[in-house]
Amino acid sequence: MVTIFENGRFIENKHITIDASGYVVKENNLIFKATKFKIFGMSLNPYPKATNRIADEDYTLEIVFQPKN
Repeated sequence: MVTIFENGRFIENKHITIDASGYVVKENNLIFKATKFKIFGMSLNPYPKATNRIADEDYTLEIVFQPKN
């Protein structure tokens, strides 16, 4: 889940799906859509391992900003 803020004001919580294969599906990876741009979640790091629990705050989400034409 990604929490979206604009100028410090809460906008929404958004569930996205990051496929382990790296395959991007626009409907799954779209985080935010505005009139002039879109933001997509592309990858989540580090990749989880079954033996170690990774704290939520240690994850980073790679995002892509796509301006509309």
